Amino acid sequence: MRYNIETSSDGKTWHKAFDASQNASAGTRRDKFSVSGVRFVKLNILDQQNDLWPSIWEIRLYGADGKQLPLYPRVEQKQATSLPADYKKSGNYPPHPHRLSATEEAEI
Repeated sequence: MRYNIETSSDGKTWHKAFDASQNASAGTRRDKFSVSGVRFVKLNILDQQNDLWPSIWEIRLYGADGKQLPLYPRVEQKQATSLPADYKKSGNYPPHPHRLSATEEAEI
């Protein structure tokens, strides 16, 4: 998976802290970067090899003392600003999220 990690002190101005845009290996990664004055960490997925979708199982952050830092998720859902004029004509339908019920999920 190719990705980069950005950090911010205010959640508005972001700085690239780690660049794995040329990464070609799969598996567990342990990336080190400076976190002085950082309050927010953003993981940007750029690409996935082998026609698979990227998966993140766990993210852990550690301080300089080696102790694990608590994580407080801040997830922003991004909506497409507009669809191309010929979107429906080409057989596409606008995406609509659907959450599976417990029963539907158990059947998978």
